[in-house]
Amino acid sequence: MKAKINFLKFSVIMIGIVLTGLGAVLAWLMSWRLSIHVGFIAVPFSVVGLLVAICLILGVLVSAWQLLKLIQSAQPFAQQAVKYLNRITKMATILVGLFIVMMPLFYLIAVFDDAPGMIIINLFIIAMSAMVGVFGAILAQLFKQAMLMKSELDLTI
Repeated sequence: MKAKINFLKFSVIMIGIVLTGLGAVLAWLMSWRLSIHVGFIAVPFSVVGLLVAICLILGVLVSAWQLLKLIQSAQPFAQQAVKYLNRITKMATILVGLFIVMMPLFYLIAVFDDAPGMIIINLFIIAMSAMVGVFGAILAQLFKQAMLMKSELDLTI
């Protein structure tokens, strides 16, 4: 069990490093392409939006790390786990809204660079964030029910 949790922790770290690097490169690329075609008015919105998205993703990864620590300490059905899952759900929901708001910037890049894949990538990110949010909400409700059943079982014995 400890080896699996350590592997998951390593995976969380690697995902954080890769997504931070990709987000920084994408922010630079968007600011460069938008400044060439649209002008500098859209650049701050794109860079700030992507930096906020990176922060939200890192927040989700920190909450996942905290969940793994709870599982490692043999307390997976604690109130803290529900709190972390609710935090993941909120951050994923904010991320969906952020990328929906940033859709016109991705559209501008797709139009000027003749790259319709940019819109598909944005839609993919929105769909993945929505799935993470829904999955987090389902798990939070499941953990609440498990804690309720555990407390009832403790009272019965």
